[in-house]
Amino acid sequence: MKKFLLSILVFIGIRLMAQQDPQISHYMFLTPIYNPATVGISSDISIKLLNHNQWLKFEGAPQTNCFSIDAPINVIGTNAGIGAIILSDTYGFVQDMTLGLMGAYHMDLFYGTLSLGFSVGAFSKQFNEVNWSFPDQQESLFPSQSRSMILDFNLGVYYVYNNFYTGLSMTHITAPNFVFISEGGDEYQLGIARHFYFTAGYNINMSNSLFEIKPSVLVKSDASQIQVDINIMTLYNKIFWAGVSYRNKESIIVFIGTSAFKNIELGLSYDFLINTINRISNGTFEVYLGYKFALLKMDKPQHYHNVKTL
Repeated sequence: MKKFLLSILVFIGIRLMAQQDPQISHYMFLTPIYNPATVGISSDISIKLLNHNQWLKFEGAPQTNCFSIDAPINVIGTNAGIGAIILSDTYGFVQDMTLGLMGAYHMDLFYGTLSLGFSVGAFSKQFNEVNWSFPDQQESLFPSQSRSMILDFNLGVYYVYNNFYTGLSMTHITAPNFVFISEGGDEYQLGIARHFYFTAGYNINMSNSLFEIKPSVLVKSDASQIQVDINIMTLYNKIFWAGVSYRNKESIIVFIGTSAFKNIELGLSYDFLINTINRISNGTFEVYLGYKFALLKMDKPQHYHNVKTL
């Protein structure tokens, strides 16, 4: 029991003091989570859902749920994008919730499209009503049912040229602090670090037109540690895909998915753990669901003369 409590507390400490952003495997599909500049970059309205269950069979392991929507807009001849995101991340006795609004400005640059994005949101952190404590002390580690909310800002840049794309972004740009007050009046402050992201990818058209190879990379850092996801995806007939990712020092991830249903994308992934967590967990499972549809465009009214009046 003590080992279990200690492992939970060590993990919570890592999430609170190091990389605090949630981990996802379908990063190439849910780019607004880490880069607001990607909203509206497609010509379609996109609605995306994700459920991430990390470290199966490990009590208190992270569970992440995400909903995002984004769309292209044109304001006085200016191409832009808008979007919104709801992100819930629960780990141990902590629940993080983000409600964010995103906007991006798109411009033509070197025969491609450059996008500059920004997001603002309410970010809350809550400790659930449990009496968690270290094995050698009786008092609770954190005040029960305490919640703190901050205003959070993210920014990013994204560039697309033909089949190539790349982006840089930063989350929690003000590095704000959550403040908690215990029943005894003691103040607890928990800081959230700035996180930096770099992504790039290329769609390779094969000689057999039914196949495309889509390699990509995502580099994540909080300025104290770096994690890298390297992915290669194969797309068949533009409606079925399969792939594999390597996440350094953590896992090998396999993907399958389809867009065979009208306007709907469905993806599944499973992480095979390659670190010591595999002693207590069977792996990580994730489900991605996307829906895309085009804006209805009204035809410009046409005027006709009645030939009888001519």
